[in-house]
Amino acid sequence: MSSQSSDNPMDAFIELIDEVPYYKYLGIRIRHYGRGEATARMENDVINGPFGVIDEGPLLTLGSLSTQVAALTLIGQGRSVIPLEQRLSMLRPTKSTKFLARAKIDHLRARIAQGRFRLYDDEGEMIGSGGLIAYVL
Repeated sequence: MSSQSSDNPMDAFIELIDEVPYYKYLGIRIRHYGRGEATARMENDVINGPFGVIDEGPLLTLGSLSTQVAALTLIGQGRSVIPLEQRLSMLRPTKSTKFLARAKIDHLRARIAQGRFRLYDDEGEMIGSGGLIAYVL
């Protein structure tokens, strides 16, 4: 799951994230993280909307969560990030049921983290991109 050792406190936190009911329902799993970057996958065949394409809500959740995890790799144990602003720009609709988010932190200050993410479908095509501004506690 992680590019970190099993003694890393971040591993335990990721295990907690994996057990959050909403993330479990969406099929979101954090795959890799470290040094201001994170990758997450989402696999779910029941969340596509009435037209057979996925709604932007689950995709924004996937991108936002991966960016929050990327920020957590830089701020240290015992701190957290609270999203202040999230945005997602879709490039095209997709009927895919498997997605990948790659996130990177661009700026980190004492109380503000800013990052970006890109979303890919199961064919590796980029389907959207977005960003997150979060308050650091």
